[in-house]
Amino acid sequence: MLLETIGGAPFHMSPSQYGHRKDTRLIIDLVPGEGGMFSLENGCGIRFLTRSRLFPDERAAEPST
Repeated sequence: MLLETIGGAPFHMSPSQYGHRKDTRLIIDLVPGEGGMFSLENGCGIRFLTRSRLFPDERAAEPST
């Protein structure tokens, strides 16, 4: 599934992975270092750092009735 375009590059996720992450906000940064999970990390000295946060439950902010 195409989720977004980041810096002109498409960012995809498998439908099954999206099913697990659909309630989260993904935060993707470039940081110095070596990795091995994404193609950008192929010996370039930079890697992706991916973090996630749950979307706030907007219903929790509503008063109880």
